[in-house]
Amino acid sequence: MKIGVSIFCGCFLSLVFFSPAAAQDKYPSKPINFIFVYPPGGGSDLCTKLLFETMKKDLGVPIIPKYVTGAAGSVGAYELSKAAPNGYTVGMTTLVAMALVPHTTGVKFNPLEDFDFIGTFMQFITGYVVKADSPYKNLKDLIEAARKNPNQIRFGNTTPGGFQGLTPAYLEKVEKIRFKNLPCPGGHGEASAALLGGHVDFKPGNPAQLKPYIKSGHTRMIVSGSYMRHSDPSVPTLRELGYDFDQVSWNALGAPKGLPVHVKKRLEESLAKAVQDPEFVKAMTNLDTPIDYHPGDEYKKMVVKYHEIWGNLLKDGYRF
Repeated sequence: MKIGVSIFCGCFLSLVFFSPAAAQDKYPSKPINFIFVYPPGGGSDLCTKLLFETMKKDLGVPIIPKYVTGAAGSVGAYELSKAAPNGYTVGMTTLVAMALVPHTTGVKFNPLEDFDFIGTFMQFITGYVVKADSPYKNLKDLIEAARKNPNQIRFGNTTPGGFQGLTPAYLEKVEKIRFKNLPCPGGHGEASAALLGGHVDFKPGNPAQLKPYIKSGHTRMIVSGSYMRHSDPSVPTLRELGYDFDQVSWNALGAPKGLPVHVKKRLEESLAKAVQDPEFVKAMTNLDTPIDYHPGDEYKKMVVKYHEIWGNLLKDGYRF
């Protein structure tokens, strides 16, 4: 009789400890920490908050924001890479931090090895504007002026050492010209004031930043850097003008490398659901920011691609 009881107990314990349900703890079962890599108040910050508020409804646990900013998102990405890979610390793995900063200032992580990518949720669309009464009616005019007057056409650089200088850097290389780089560390506000005051000749911006100035008639857009047209659909993209280049980036979610399979799957499913949520779609539309979803495996391929493209562009240095 004792032997029978022992066999029964052994089988019962085997079912408890080795059943799939017992092997995988319910996820999530406690709050998730979310690392923001850009300062509060900007467009990226607002869009990301909208996303995690939407995901919170699906995941059913609080999501706690933590700001770790600096170096175009790479400081926060480094902290994310060092967290425990259990799904309770997730954060932003923007293309800039993954594929650009490693070639400019350098990073303390390996962007191709240290993360599990969950997926993208928005694309940065960059347009370049001039003052409304500028003599440069289009990009060709601007380039010809720079050709005739080297280092005289002034670029109001809103992200010194970062993303927004990529198109001027590319144009300098392929057109054999040189712009005058004027850093505006105060960002869009500082650069806009400089443009309207006649202190710079052109500047970059995303739809939410540029649209009010265009609508009011203070500025004109001359080109969209993205492969998508900007808030003014009459303005061509770089590719439409014959250039083999895209000024493109994505906000994406990631986690430290080594997530349990069921945890990664749960986060991926939640993100895929969030980008289709009607309230999220409406809010992003109101911000003139395109939702651009790519699953994690696809995004990793994009990171690899642009890491190489931008590395080749910047191999001789980056002065923007």
